[in-house]
Amino acid sequence: MKSVLLSALAIACVAPFATNAMPISYDFTVSGGVSGPLAGVTSSGFFTYESDGKPPTAIVNGTGLLTDLAFTWNGIDYDESNANTGFLAFVSGPLFVAQFGTDCRADGSCSAGPFSSNSWFISTSTRNSSPAGLFVYEFRGATFDGEVQSISRRTSSVSEPGTSVLMGLGLAMLMLAGGGHVRGRLQVLR
Repeated sequence: MKSVLLSALAIACVAPFATNAMPISYDFTVSGGVSGPLAGVTSSGFFTYESDGKPPTAIVNGTGLLTDLAFTWNGIDYDESNANTGFLAFVSGPLFVAQFGTDCRADGSCSAGPFSSNSWFISTSTRNSSPAGLFVYEFRGATFDGEVQSISRRTSSVSEPGTSVLMGLGLAMLMLAGGGHVRGRLQVLR
């Protein structure tokens, strides 16, 4: 019984640190720019990527870049199934640049229009700048430059690892305290 409790205690203490994969999400707002048929139109969305396996300084490009995306532009809804190629650049750990959209290629390069109907791409820096990046979109055969007005990382509601460890220790203590009752019942059954 003692080895079972010690094993449970070890698992409870180590499990929160066993995985470092974590979804990281950014909210963004774009505008249609100052000229063209969608001038002044704004739209907000978000994108999510997994943090695991990303070197602290690297460019990650290809298809399947984002695990989640929600964005509506010109009345059309986009998600990770139809606007999920481009690149993410990391500098000393955190995300530095994100570039993705409907007409991005696996090598990370992107373009919009004039031959792709309703195409768009976002190229944005997560560093505080105004505007926060470029939003290029196609509308009825013409390409227009808009802007990424804002981008911000969502705060995580995941508990601190120390909280998980304390919870695991508490559960182990409950198991230890309840162990005498179980042992007593087993002796009665014999």
